[in-house]
Amino acid sequence: MASHLQRSLPIKPNRHGRLPPRGATGTFEGLVAGPGFSETSVFTSPNQLFVPQFAIAHNEIMTYDDGRWGLHEYSRWPQEYDPACVHVACIPRQGAPGSPEAAVVWRVWERSDWESDTCGVARIGMLNSQLHLELELAAERAINRVYRCRQDCIPMNETVRLLILCLRHCLDRLRLLPSERSVVISLAAHVQRLILELAGVRVYLDMVLERIASAREYRLDVLDVIGAHTADASAADLLHRVGVPVWFQQHITPHLRIWSVVELTEPAIFSSVPSYPRLVLATRDLSGALNTPGESMRAMNAIVRRQLCDSCLPELIVAAADELDADVGNKRARLETQWNHQWDSSIGGAKPTLVVRNPRHTHTLPHALPVAPQHGSAGKRVSKARGTHPRPLPASGSSFTMNPFRQYYPSSLLAHIPAWTHALAAVSPLPQPSKSVKYFFPPPWLLDRLVGYPVSSDKLTRYVHHWIAIRTFCRLRLFDRTLAGRPLTISEWRDALWGDYSLDGPTDGDDVQPSTSPAGGARDRLKRRHQLKQSLRELFCNVAALPSYESTACPVFGRVTVSRDVISNDVSLHKRVVWELHETNWRCELLALDAVMVGSRDWPEMRRWAREAHISEVWGPPRSGLNVVPDVDSADDCLWPDEADADWAQGRQPLRALVDLLSRWQGCPPGLQLGCDHIETCGREEYGRIQRAAVAFYVRTFVDVFERLPIPPVRRPPQTRPSMRWRSGVLSIRLGPALTS
Repeated sequence: MASHLQRSLPIKPNRHGRLPPRGATGTFEGLVAGPGFSETSVFTSPNQLFVPQFAIAHNEIMTYDDGRWGLHEYSRWPQEYDPACVHVACIPRQGAPGSPEAAVVWRVWERSDWESDTCGVARIGMLNSQLHLELELAAERAINRVYRCRQDCIPMNETVRLLILCLRHCLDRLRLLPSERSVVISLAAHVQRLILELAGVRVYLDMVLERIASAREYRLDVLDVIGAHTADASAADLLHRVGVPVWFQQHITPHLRIWSVVELTEPAIFSSVPSYPRLVLATRDLSGALNTPGESMRAMNAIVRRQLCDSCLPELIVAAADELDADVGNKRARLETQWNHQWDSSIGGAKPTLVVRNPRHTHTLPHALPVAPQHGSAGKRVSKARGTHPRPLPASGSSFTMNPFRQYYPSSLLAHIPAWTHALAAVSPLPQPSKSVKYFFPPPWLLDRLVGYPVSSDKLTRYVHHWIAIRTFCRLRLFDRTLAGRPLTISEWRDALWGDYSLDGPTDGDDVQPSTSPAGGARDRLKRRHQLKQSLRELFCNVAALPSYESTACPVFGRVTVSRDVISNDVSLHKRVVWELHETNWRCELLALDAVMVGSRDWPEMRRWAREAHISEVWGPPRSGLNVVPDVDSADDCLWPDEADADWAQGRQPLRALVDLLSRWQGCPPGLQLGCDHIETCGREEYGRIQRAAVAFYVRTFVDVFERLPIPPVRRPPQTRPSMRWRSGVLSIRLGPALTS
């Protein structure tokens, strides 16, 4: 293609002799010239010695096998100059001053960089853990460097904020969720792209911005950056004056001064093999809209966010109005669940399904839990807080052990945080909820040993053992847009943890119409229960290809491969499993409740991501809404120290982040409407008061919205070395980093 364009160029050099230094010519003169986009135009450059083959958006814009966009890869190849994205033209070339030193930023991704994952879903995997760690380090280095730049350029500050937000989101997506090879490679390439954009921001803020404001000429001090092409004479003159590589498209005239005519240069390291499945931006853009300055770049970023980085959870599949169950009022209060006009473990008419194959049936509302029905004026998001007094139990003719979603029971394995213990005990016991309660992950009390809540040791061991085998898939289904990753009811989680995924034949009477008689009602409930189990088994057996529970299985938890005997004997491992469920559920529930209280499900994507990044500061450095799964092998200290602890001051930052969130919620008490620096400067007693008030308000609000007790964070159990009395065949240590645990 380049040779054909060279032959068709109706122009020859008209300046001879020694080539002037780069930048020494006028803006509209050409040290080099190459074919333009039409037969009567030409690209000239006053400060470069080659002419790139520039991209034109008239065919498919798609990703290739290396995760890049081919000639449209704006982080490594010159694009049309856009005044709103000057930093893109300032991205340094590899090895240039200010360019990222980490080799992983310039790495050409290969198929071997993706490693398959044994989570039960075929053809999915993760980026090599060492490469991901290098990307994390390179990203944090780029973020820290750009934070040290000048902060007086307000438009660029907003660009930096969005770049960092997307970068952290992509890194969390790579770290937590296994995907197909092309998706992982495309995400890794996008992380490189964002790191290079941050490097371009640095060059722009530290050098180019000052050159633009100065009256001096920097034509001879040409920066080693990718530059841009333009047909705007004023833009070309500006770029030339400040020393940014520029190619000017102009009409061929007899007065055009050219020293050399060259063939178009194509990128040598870009793959020409389309990825599969691939991201496609435009099949054929006959309108030319994507050729306007910066438009294709913004569209590429949007499609990556929409198709690869979507953090929204599918909304609950709500039953139609004509599927209401008239028998709901006859259910006894001791039952765990009630039909809530949604897919749950109670009776109903339509056959349930957990796998959503039609995208029209999948909603993208983030982190949705079933919200309590409103009893008051229309338009209010939540009902008025009901106070902290214990709620009376409904009348019942028999005694029973109340479920832990209504009554608080302390754990005998983990140390609870006093503020959370007092807040949960203050609202216990709760009345029977009006709808089935749901959890994003198994409620930890299903795998815990609670004081006052008896549980079978054999069942507990089986639950813990099988949970380790299915936990990666449960994490995947929560965020994968192709699965109905909605929260599950308690009975659904019991079935999933029990691990019987064999599909049965239909039960007797499946063809019988629902009856209103007592016997018919019981038969309908049995039929409904059977359908629920079958649908759940289909999800875990057919979609995930997970085997039913096997007592001889040895799944991996963090860096430890465990057997059933290990579960029975290693109390420290059991503690870590329960702690992870506490922490994961608590993070998901905070995201879910905040989405209801501030209405962020209806917000624009980037604004919602910013809110989720704010929420993530409650449990660590700012990340993204995907960062709900903690590192089980980390030795981080407790983020919720009590005022009586010696290290209580370490809890200032997470407490401030939580209070900042709560201050936007309806009904936030005046005692939590604090100044920006109050928590950082308060004393021990004031810290304890704020912590108790914040936790109590969160618990009351959660109960009012979701009609069950929230899962609280608990203290991380201390790390212990594995006992040497276990046989090497039973317990083995994996030496790789725990980034995918």
